[in-house]
Amino acid sequence: MPLNPKFTTTKPTAAGYVWVRQSHGNLVHQQALADDLAVHIVRSKFSSATHIFQAWSQKHTTGQANAAPMKQILEATIKVCIGTQAQPKVVDHRQGWVAEHLWYFLVKGSYPDGNVAMVFDVGMSPTDPGGDGLVIHRTGQDTFIFRLWEIKKVAGETDPNATISRASGQLEEQGLAYLSRYVVNSQEKDLPQAEKEFINLLMDKWVAKSDDSAAGVSVVCSAAKLTNPSFASLSTKFPKFSSNGTLEGRTVDLEDFVSFCEMVCESLWKGI
Repeated sequence: MPLNPKFTTTKPTAAGYVWVRQSHGNLVHQQALADDLAVHIVRSKFSSATHIFQAWSQKHTTGQANAAPMKQILEATIKVCIGTQAQPKVVDHRQGWVAEHLWYFLVKGSYPDGNVAMVFDVGMSPTDPGGDGLVIHRTGQDTFIFRLWEIKKVAGETDPNATISRASGQLEEQGLAYLSRYVVNSQEKDLPQAEKEFINLLMDKWVAKSDDSAAGVSVVCSAAKLTNPSFASLSTKFPKFSSNGTLEGRTVDLEDFVSFCEMVCESLWKGI
């Protein structure tokens, strides 16, 4: 089941960018959301190797132990992502990884049917180099616009607007390097010709700040942190995108983001 219906989506008025706010706001149902996100994550990682997903799902749902070889496979995979229960990866990395995946599955369902041509998958490890997110939108028959995303979690005493400003700066400084990885990694993929030709020109379009290129920043946090979020720093870093209306700021908030991340990790480990 898509995650979007579990969130309330609004588009508050903003100058220079589109602001999309998605709120869960239901502490009682956070565990169910965490379980759903864990299922989405494992299914996406093994979209072709379905026997691995099915083994994880059966253990997750029924508690029936996996045979030793499959347990080894699942344990090795999830260790790369978040570590093990005995030796989890540092909290900061796990929270960032969960935030990126929550953004990924929400953004896939946030636009009208047929608008999203491609969403590039989130990395296996929270420390993988490269961009956080890339979405290619269809604007017509064989015409597209892409948006390069920086995705951040906000926890502890961190100020959301300071995080947004830092993310905007990273996109400005590292955007071309991020796109180079996407272009290189797409060279051998079996893609429709129109999409392939568009992807081959992503770096050229970013440098030129062409009308079919765009930027976005997303922050994921607890609802209490979102007192007065602003993506003005994104407009400052990308004035051309701001003037043509292609900048997007996205906030995703839950009642308790920190505990939600722990729930997702526990849910992932549960299927091993």
